[in-house]
Amino acid sequence: MPEIGNELVRLLKNEFRGHIKRKDQIYIESKIKTVRFIGELVKFTVFPKNEAINCLKTLLSDFRHHNIEMCCNLLETCGRFLYRSPDCHRRTEIILVNKLFLYENFRFISFFFAFRKF
Repeated sequence: MPEIGNELVRLLKNEFRGHIKRKDQIYIESKIKTVRFIGELVKFTVFPKNEAINCLKTLLSDFRHHNIEMCCNLLETCGRFLYRSPDCHRRTEIILVNKLFLYENFRFISFFFAFRKF
């Protein structure tokens, strides 16, 4: 039975990488299904937590277009599980806090330059 899980994980990682590599703005349903399936398998401990966090990092590194939707769906399905798991809590927290910090700094800087007189 474990060999089925390993093969499934390998296929899902390849499909995820393919979705990330192709920057096309079509097939959003397929992308979301892949990410949600990964999230559900993480909760059942079939898909490794570290691999899911790597997927999250990949999506956050290029946070635009369909990657936003994919990231939200991954966090919706297994984000709480990753955050609450003692073995990967710290890593998940660091990733989310860093991204939120960068977003808040960007909002502040753009607000600052919007009202500055040159």
